Amino acid sequence: MLRTRRPWARALAIFVVVSLGLFKLFSYWRLPAPLSTLRLPQMSKDLSLLDKVVVLGKRRSEDVSWLRDICRHHDYTAIVYSTDSWGEKGCLTPRSYRGREAPVYLSYILDYYDALPKYTVFVHDAKEQWHNDITNKLTPNALKQIRFDAVAAHGFANLRCKEEPGCGPPELHPGKINVPAGSTYLQSRLLEMYMQIFDVTADKVPKDIGAACCGQFAVTREQIRKRPREDYERMLRWTQQTSIANDFGVGWVFEKFWHIVFSMDAVTCPVYEQCRCDLYGWCGPLKSGRTYVPVDRKKNPREL
Repeated sequence: MLRTRRPWARALAIFVVVSLGLFKLFSYWRLPAPLSTLRLPQMSKDLSLLDKVVVLGKRRSEDVSWLRDICRHHDYTAIVYSTDSWGEKGCLTPRSYRGREAPVYLSYILDYYDALPKYTVFVHDAKEQWHNDITNKLTPNALKQIRFDAVAAHGFANLRCKEEPGCGPPELHPGKINVPAGSTYLQSRLLEMYMQIFDVTADKVPKDIGAACCGQFAVTREQIRKRPREDYERMLRWTQQTSIANDFGVGWVFEKFWHIVFSMDAVTCPVYEQCRCDLYGWCGPLKSGRTYVPVDRKKNPREL
C-alpha cells in the first residue's frame, strides 16, 4: 500500500516553489533599464569617421546609464555587446560567450576591422571598479581624462598604471623550462596556450610576460591592424574550442596577453608616475619635487 505524502512535506515544497518564483520576479523588477532606453547614439556599421569609441560587454544586471553622459558630453560612441546568451534589446551579439570580455573584444575587432575608429577604448561594464587606480575607481572619470596623444604615441595604453598585479617584477614565465613552484594550473599551461593563441613554436614564446592588469585599455586603429584579421579569427576560435581553460580561465589568459595581442613587448611595464602623466595628465610636482613631461604623439616614446 502506497503511503500518502505528509502534509508538511507538501507544504514545504509549495513554499520553496513560490519563494523561488517571487525571488525571480523581484530580481526582474530590480533590473536596470535595458540599453535601448538610454537613447545613446545609434551604433553604426562604419566607425571609420569617428574619433573615439568605447566598447564593452554588458550583463543584463549591470546599470550602464553612465554611458549617456560619456556619449553626449565627451564625444564617445558606445558599442555594447550583450554577454548574456539570451541577449538584450539594443545590444550587439558577440560571436561567442565563452571567456568573459575576450569574445566581446574580439567580436568587435572582427565586426569592424575594415571600419575602425581612430581610437577604441575597451572597458568593463561596471561604473566603479578597483581596476581604475587613478580616477577614484570610476570608469567614466577615466574615459573623460584619457590623453589620446599618449595613445597615439604608444599605439596601446593600459588604463591602469599601478604595477601590481602584473608588473614589478613580470608576473608570468611561460617560456621557462621549469615551471616556478606555486604556479597555478593555468600558469603551468601558459606555454601551450601561448603557442596556440599566437600560432608560434615554443622557441618564439617569451620567457617573461608582464603588464598591468585588468583588461581595460585604449588602442589605435593602426595598432589593431598590425595583425591581420585571420589572427583575431584564430584567437576567437581558441576561446570557443580550447579544453585547457574554462570560461573564467579563457578570460584570465587573454587578460594577461592583451598587450601582446596588440603588438606590444611581452613585458610592458611603464613607470607608474610616467604612465599617470602620459595617460591622465597627472605630472606633478611630486613630493620629491620632480615633474614629469607627458609623451607627445609626434615623438617615439621609446626615445624619451
